[in-house]
Amino acid sequence: YNTIKKIAFSEKIWFIDNQQNVINEKYHGGASTTINRTDCIPTNKIPFLFLSNEKAICFKSKKENLIFLPDNLFVIRNKKIEAISYSDLTFSITQSQIIENKTIPLDSNIVDNTWRYINKDGSPDKRFKDNYKLPICLYGKLAIYSKTKKINICLLFSNGKLQ
Repeated sequence: YNTIKKIAFSEKIWFIDNQQNVINEKYHGGASTTINRTDCIPTNKIPFLFLSNEKAICFKSKKENLIFLPDNLFVIRNKKIEAISYSDLTFSITQSQIIENKTIPLDSNIVDNTWRYINKDGSPDKRFKDNYKLPICLYGKLAIYSKTKKINICLLFSNGKLQ
């Protein structure tokens, strides 16, 4: 719960919608996978459906909401609510290097740079006139999954130093 609270204080948080392997890395800055992500807003306000005297941590996006209460995780998706005991869940926090093509959050750590279009040796591909440098940021990734409840949720957060 304390780790989730620290993640909520990251400047930027995203739900990872899906990941795809890249066929030709030279057109993706050398990345081997791409991710689709949706902005997520952390809050400590419990949705109107719940009454609780305990504090909660909520992560809201357009597609789903996660509500972390001391005893259960509630997932609201497609107008359905599911309560999942923490004992049924597996949590994993890792670091991930992401090639950032949007605004860089202030609490992120830039570890390297790459080119938008890159040659195999790491040099910029000069065939493209709009080839520009992209920062590689160290972000944190929280994976939440359960085999019994068929839950597989991944949050990406800008402060990759949290572990």
